[in-house]
Amino acid sequence: MTLTETDSARTVKPALQYAQPQPMWMRRSLRRRVTLCLLLLAAGLMTWGFGRAVIERVVLLNAQRNCLAAVLPADKVVYENHPSRARSLATADSRYVMLGSSGPACWYSKNWETLNRLVSPPGGKPAATLFCGELVSPGGNRRLVVVEAYRESTDSTGQGILLFKSTVVVPGSLLNPPRVQPPAILSHPAGDVLPFDRRFPLRIFAAQPDRSDRSHFSCKMEMNDMICTFEGSLRDDDRVSLAAVPEGESPIR
Repeated sequence: MTLTETDSARTVKPALQYAQPQPMWMRRSLRRRVTLCLLLLAAGLMTWGFGRAVIERVVLLNAQRNCLAAVLPADKVVYENHPSRARSLATADSRYVMLGSSGPACWYSKNWETLNRLVSPPGGKPAATLFCGELVSPGGNRRLVVVEAYRESTDSTGQGILLFKSTVVVPGSLLNPPRVQPPAILSHPAGDVLPFDRRFPLRIFAAQPDRSDRSHFSCKMEMNDMICTFEGSLRDDDRVSLAAVPEGESPIR
């Protein structure tokens, strides 16, 4: 059988056109570019994470610095349980917190609130910041010490009791964050309770560091219709000894 021209055209297969292979130097260049891009991406992610951590640490250390250097005026009222005076303080200054509809009014340190939230999220409940500053123990331990009056209570005889909380912080650095020591809940300066007569107002002023003793602070307190000295001392075991001493008596160290 004779093939026609048409049949011959149908039986011829078209030749495939193959692209020329890329030279070796081009393939190596592409691999190097991909590797470089991946390395740059990884470096960017690491730098972003590290930079964010550095910024957070700087903010924390700035709050710590403000707390260590904080000194309030000696006539600053930080705790007031007289109802009308408590309301007046809370109305005049937003840093006062009313613990109840009629008080007491407590002045809460903004610096300590910020640092406490950063170091121990979500932070603590507002309380009267009696003292917030740097103390150095007799053995030379530098610490941030915060003493707060956070609640009134009543004993079985109907007498008032004021409860305190002391917090000791080991200052941090760029390499090490601040370390909060276990807080001590103290109902009394000398280990029992700090009673007060509810017939009389209780008012506490901001504590001041002792210039002659870097482990010690003190403040004035109006209690039981008399003036007392409220004081504290940092010990070498990172505990704070507290005491309330009537005017005219020798301070307890």
